[in-house]
Amino acid sequence: MTPSLRPATFDDAQRLWEWANDPVTRQNALNSEDIPWKSHLTWLQDVLANDKQTLFVAEWRGTPMGSCRFDSTPDGAVVTIALAPSHRGMKLSLPVLQNAIERYWTEKGPRPILAYIRPHNTPSIRLFEACDFEPIESDVDDADRFVLVPK
Repeated sequence: MTPSLRPATFDDAQRLWEWANDPVTRQNALNSEDIPWKSHLTWLQDVLANDKQTLFVAEWRGTPMGSCRFDSTPDGAVVTIALAPSHRGMKLSLPVLQNAIERYWTEKGPRPILAYIRPHNTPSIRLFEACDFEPIESDVDDADRFVLVPK
């Protein structure tokens, strides 16, 4: 059984905020500071209203278990992925990311996708490499940059 994806809604605010503020998530994020609730709500409203951002919630056996976001850029998109702590280590991140990329390309058209990953975040580096992302020169301090170009 493969995790399913659905568009995020404002009803997902609490779970998205909890996942985003998980200590492991914060440790691996480019900005490691905790996210205040009110700031998160404003951010989520903005994301849901912005056609240049796509936010999916992944579900496993009917339970929300992660998110994947694409922020469109003039040259493609930047992707981020987060799994609920309860679903880490279950080998679900690869099918979530693969399905999200496929769906994003179907909805928005094939375009290069970038990922920024902290150098110490070996599981994420392995995940993106398993999805055929290639390392490229980074334009951000303390983050490796990877790209997936449509074939």
